[in-house]
Amino acid sequence: MKKIFNFVKNLLIIIYILLIIFVTICLLSYNDYKLAVLGKNTLVPVIDTDLEPDYTVRGFINN
Repeated sequence: MKKIFNFVKNLLIIIYILLIIFVTICLLSYNDYKLAVLGKNTLVPVIDTDLEPDYTVRGFINN
């Protein structure tokens, strides 16, 4: 039983470390305009609806 507990504990630690590395890479992936980039996509938060005629949100389904 102790071996199983140690295996699960070590597995969770490894998953946590991989998650930390992934999040760090995402946070450090910025382009010249200081916007986060994932692959070919730039993450731009749009809070105000004044940009609506010029900027359209793609990839999301509006309910």
